[in-house]
Amino acid sequence: MAGLIGAVVVLPQGVAFATLAGLPPAYGLYCAMIPTLVAALFGSSMHAVSGPTNAVSLLVLAVLAPLAEPGSARYLSMALTLSLMCGALMLAMGVFRLGTLVNFISNGVIVGFTAAIGLLIIASQIPPLLGIHVEHSIAFLDSLHNLIVHMNELHPWALATGVVTIVTGVLVRRYAPRRVPMLVAMVVGSAFALGVGQIVGPEASGIALLGPLPGALPPLSLPDLSRATLRTLSGPALAVTILAVTQAIAIVRAVAIRSGQRVDANRELIGQGLSNVMGAFFSAYPSTASVNRCTINFESGARTPLAAVLSVISLVLLLVILAPVAALLPLPTIAGLLVVAGWGLIDFDQIRLYLRASPQEAGVVAATLIATLFMPLEDAILLGVGASFVVYLSRTSRPAMRSLAPDPRIGERKFMPLTPEIAECPQLKVLSVEGSIYFGAVDHVESHLETLRELARDQKHLLLVTRNVNFVDVAGAELLVREARKRRWDHGRLYIQGARAPVESVLRNGGFLEELGKENLFRSKRDAIPAIVERLDMAVCARCRARIFRECAALPKPPDD
Repeated sequence: MAGLIGAVVVLPQGVAFATLAGLPPAYGLYCAMIPTLVAALFGSSMHAVSGPTNAVSLLVLAVLAPLAEPGSARYLSMALTLSLMCGALMLAMGVFRLGTLVNFISNGVIVGFTAAIGLLIIASQIPPLLGIHVEHSIAFLDSLHNLIVHMNELHPWALATGVVTIVTGVLVRRYAPRRVPMLVAMVVGSAFALGVGQIVGPEASGIALLGPLPGALPPLSLPDLSRATLRTLSGPALAVTILAVTQAIAIVRAVAIRSGQRVDANRELIGQGLSNVMGAFFSAYPSTASVNRCTINFESGARTPLAAVLSVISLVLLLVILAPVAALLPLPTIAGLLVVAGWGLIDFDQIRLYLRASPQEAGVVAATLIATLFMPLEDAILLGVGASFVVYLSRTSRPAMRSLAPDPRIGERKFMPLTPEIAECPQLKVLSVEGSIYFGAVDHVESHLETLRELARDQKHLLLVTRNVNFVDVAGAELLVREARKRRWDHGRLYIQGARAPVESVLRNGGFLEELGKENLFRSKRDAIPAIVERLDMAVCARCRARIFRECAALPKPPDD
């Protein structure tokens, strides 16, 4: 059922997207055959469906139109060559395991991206939903502008058909999800449109139909592999590849988050690469994972890549055998199905979670969503990733630093964060650092240490507890050396306890350990405290009544007042 629905949905999409790409309508349907089949067999996602997409189609037109007349034989040849080159680049990225680069796309970026894509789908489907014929545009503002300008052309019966489809899909998905909501909605919406046409007449209803479809399988093709063409298309191929990879991984990860599946980005790149390479020899222009079809595939109950394979078989059957029947499918019904699918992309629960849990990550979601609506998709993803990095750097550049002291209320005198009930040693500051000490965090850490020296001048000795420090770079190591020197100038010492192997390796290999002093590094507080107590000023210890550490019990008692 999921495969059949996917085939029905791609019929108008393929025709429209091929037109966007400056190609004959049949090429959009060819793009939904071999590439879909190969990507399903070699990719890692259970729900991904590849084929023509609006963003890639528009970019193909943008990069090829200056080189050849759209629709000409030269243009067709270059489109096929572009598919082959994009596929080769994707395949190389997967083979060399560069798919890990997409791990830098946070879930907040995905949530914002998919929500915006859902809104773009809804906006793009409003004209056919209303029976309005306008020039297709992926731009959100252009879609709204076209809608406003042509609102007087609205056909009530077309709108009614779309509304019936949407309401049916929503109700079935809510109350009977096992009944395959998309298929039920498609049948009910088509039946409603047929009834309206019988009553008021096809012309009066204003309900546009899909129309005649090509009834042939994709013909074999041969890309232009001349050196001049390959050189000319090297730049355009890179641009299309970046967009196709970004879109594919983004939608695959978005669906995987909803389904609970773990996807392999490298294998997905291999699948996408092979699909484009093979598609170039079967009359297919560059393709990638389709937002619409992946969503509908998941919403229709698909569980394995067999659904995508069956969508290809269903599409071939529709074109070869049932083309006259498929031509009667109402466009408002297709638009209604896509509106339901687009609305399903907006994960309101996740958005509310980000708003409650993390204002910074909510900002990433909002920035990505707004950028996707008003910017090119590849730029929007990059902006979202950049926003994620800003949030990450903001957090890691301010590692938590907490003063500790042994709690006398606990038998083993466990070190705890300071409270009014816990006293500190008057000569030794114990400071826990939680986070990496790298170039981005140096200023924050150094400012904190400077403040400690100003406010606690008598605590000339400092013990840094670094068991929660995973990484120290050269800038961080130089900071520790500077702090050690300042402590020595004040007749104190800097001690480091619990340094992890990577941290100690940087200190040793960079020669910083000699400046810090090997005798000032300790594995545990049990080793550190006795050694440090021996180096404290005994005159001060003699006046101290707190007896902070166990080792203080062996020191002379302070004189009675």
